[in-house]
Amino acid sequence: MTKPKVLRVVQAALLGACAASTGITAEAAENLDLGTVQATSDAARGVGSSSDAEIETAPYQAPSRTPLEVGQPTSLVSQHFIENSVPSSGNYDDAIKFTPSLSNVEPNGPGLQESKIITIRGFQDGQYNIIFDGIPWLGSPTDFHHQSAVYFTQHDIGSVEVDRGPGSASTIGVATFGGTVSLKSRDPEELPTINTYSSFGSFNTAIWGTEVDSGSVKAANGAAIIADFSHETSDGYLTNASSRRANGYMKVVSPLNTNTALTVVGMYNDTFQHIPTGSTAAQIAQYGADHGLSTNARDQGYYATNYGTYNTDFEYIGLVSDLGDGWGIDNKLYTNSFYKVGYQGKDVNGAAAGTQGSSYLCSKSLGAAVCGYTPTKSYYLNGVLTTLNNDVPGKVSEQKYRSYGDIFRLSKDVGASQLKTGIWFDRATNNYSSYNVDWSKGGTTYTTSATGSAYSYLMQDWLNTAEPYVEMDWKPIPGLTITPGVKYAVVRRTVDATIDKNTGLPANEGHTWMSVLPAIQANYVLQPGWTTYAQVAKGFEAPPLDALYTNGKAASVDSTKTWNFQVGTAWQTDRLALSGDVYYIDFTNYFFETTDATTKNTVFTEAGGAIYQGVEVEGTYYLGHSVSAYANGSLNSAKYTRTGTYVAQAPKETAALGLIYNDKRGFYGSLIGKFVGPQFGQNATTTDLADQYAIGSYMYADLAVGYTLKAEQGVPAFLREIGLSLKVTNLFDNHSIVGLAGTTSDSSANTVPLWWTNPGRGFFGSVSVKF
Repeated sequence: MTKPKVLRVVQAALLGACAASTGITAEAAENLDLGTVQATSDAARGVGSSSDAEIETAPYQAPSRTPLEVGQPTSLVSQHFIENSVPSSGNYDDAIKFTPSLSNVEPNGPGLQESKIITIRGFQDGQYNIIFDGIPWLGSPTDFHHQSAVYFTQHDIGSVEVDRGPGSASTIGVATFGGTVSLKSRDPEELPTINTYSSFGSFNTAIWGTEVDSGSVKAANGAAIIADFSHETSDGYLTNASSRRANGYMKVVSPLNTNTALTVVGMYNDTFQHIPTGSTAAQIAQYGADHGLSTNARDQGYYATNYGTYNTDFEYIGLVSDLGDGWGIDNKLYTNSFYKVGYQGKDVNGAAAGTQGSSYLCSKSLGAAVCGYTPTKSYYLNGVLTTLNNDVPGKVSEQKYRSYGDIFRLSKDVGASQLKTGIWFDRATNNYSSYNVDWSKGGTTYTTSATGSAYSYLMQDWLNTAEPYVEMDWKPIPGLTITPGVKYAVVRRTVDATIDKNTGLPANEGHTWMSVLPAIQANYVLQPGWTTYAQVAKGFEAPPLDALYTNGKAASVDSTKTWNFQVGTAWQTDRLALSGDVYYIDFTNYFFETTDATTKNTVFTEAGGAIYQGVEVEGTYYLGHSVSAYANGSLNSAKYTRTGTYVAQAPKETAALGLIYNDKRGFYGSLIGKFVGPQFGQNATTTDLADQYAIGSYMYADLAVGYTLKAEQGVPAFLREIGLSLKVTNLFDNHSIVGLAGTTSDSSANTVPLWWTNPGRGFFGSVSVKF
């Protein structure tokens, strides 16, 4: 009997993320009924009634693996691994931190503060994409950085895929050349369910949450709803760096008829965080690796005047429809926002040791007599040069950003091949400012120039992006898929500043960057379970806003352009999931952040070209008796062609090694260690720092154990399952320096580096009960 078209539509809308987790090809999915797809996807996610044979395989137990159908190096992290091995407080960065070529710095504990540095092959946040259900998440439109701890929680995410490449022409986003972190939203459960969960652990961390699933409602044509709310509080690992977070998430999937399905997703997040800015080596030596903020009101690092409030949301409406005769459409209309108010000391760790105003002395509540700012420090107060006697200068910054956009995709089956075209359009509006305050006088504003303005900057900018594309999945012979295509990227930046951040002058400037981006990739099935792939693609990224207007005049900054070349292979059997690849990326017009020695403002330097190259391997082997071994490794090189020096924050190698236990009785365990090789914190061409601030290699290991008791195993009749788990982060309590946080900024003579360290060992116990 011919399968109704709605099954394909609902599969794409409801189970797309899970189908990707199973590695099901489009052809195979066509031959599955919806129940089979749900069961298969449940097996991949580690929920539902997985068979013993499915559980005891390498692809199922793998912390991450490469799907067989890909055209570029890819690591897929399943919901099964996220639920069982990632602490409930963790975010997407915790889920992907063990994948090849990736390093992650979370100094305050898992998910308890913004991740400060996430690099993929040495690419910084802002040089790769992050997408949610296929929608580009721009983060901040000024420089494309993201905020890992104020959007999606662990409980919002179904799976995460790390694509270490630019993708095909249909891969949209502002920085595809550095790869894409693809987040898939959590799908509704198949049966009606109420899931209450809680977690308690180190750093006084507590999480409460409830998830409600409607199941498939026959009276509503099979529609399903998931709604989740959670609340989290924590003191954090770093001293006086507490946070609280409330998150709400909902997803509705509804077949409208036999050909069309509608998906609606909404997320809202409200977060409060005390915000340390890193510590000097002297502070770490004197006060310990957990040095954060102080309890002394005369200190610029006082916790009560160093915090931020964040309100974010992300919503979309998606429509998938089979139009008949091989035609199909997929459209997503979306919006998301980021609203932040930040309060901070003017120079939290400023001045050299032994002088007033120094957080070296004010930390840990030492006497007020040695705290506050030096009496000889002068400022303009209402246009008059004034000496502030032991006052505590600070700043308040605000950012209000909202993005609207639409993604339209159209496809047509042509025999065994498929022609695809579409367009992405996004418009982001961003208002941000910073003004000076005196915390010792209750936050009274003061000026730093004879103009009489308290503002350091007062700006509004707009970012418009359009990317039309066309490509074809061409299948000239069985087993071979070749995907040629081309994308046209157009980016328009406009700034209207009363006071520009870099120059202190008014600015009204706009610039447009355009680029034609060809791409071709191929995937060939050598034999069942073994594929090889190759990719060549051109990459593009518009410069950050700060590069648009410098030194009092409009900047002429070209966009970053790359050519990416990579080949790889993937092998999967029940016993072994193995993959490997090599890559070579040629940059032109590479630019990076640096700090002006005089003004202390962030500026961007064009460094000419850079070459990124390396080799990556990843594999999971099923040893038997419910145990698998996992390992990956990478050798990475990122150097500037002009100077031959290493790119900052680009580890020279990474590796992971671990064991996973998962049996049919519901027991789970994992022990995985991560090694990150040496790197440099600062680029060598920076004008105001003496060297690159070398960072040595370091490692950490995480342990997870858990047990899930299901209905068929004897739980009370009104329950579906009970889950218990314990997750231990940084098992061996390693306190290595792992990243450069920046520098102090009180004066050129006293500028010293600030560091992040590994957070201390953390224990997090969780319980969930499904009714």
